[in-house]
Amino acid sequence: MGNVAYYNESVHNKYSSIRINSAMLILRPLKRNEVSDSYMEAVLRGNILDMFMKKNHVGSAQPHITKRDFSSLKVNIPNTFEEQQKIGAFFQSLDDTIALHQQALDTLKLLKKSLLQKMFV
Repeated sequence: MGNVAYYNESVHNKYSSIRINSAMLILRPLKRNEVSDSYMEAVLRGNILDMFMKKNHVGSAQPHITKRDFSSLKVNIPNTFEEQQKIGAFFQSLDDTIALHQQALDTLKLLKKSLLQKMFV
């Protein structure tokens, strides 16, 4: 199982021609106004796919799931669109915070490495 990518109008405007390979699955909502894109992105980036893969994968060198198996995945969806949007926004904010902390950690690791090199010159 690879990564989840979200393709929307801003991505389309930046990259007007994107190709996918046969091992990729494109999900399109049947009911656009009933399920929040941000909620589904948060769900699909979570551990629900990892758990599903452990039970349903095929292949050994490159484990994957089939489209038919994926269609049997059950996802709980809050009743209101507003609640879905709030959950999606919360997880996006959390991802942004994690990314900022990761950048700070990377900077501190570089500083440590530099200081250690200067100590033993």
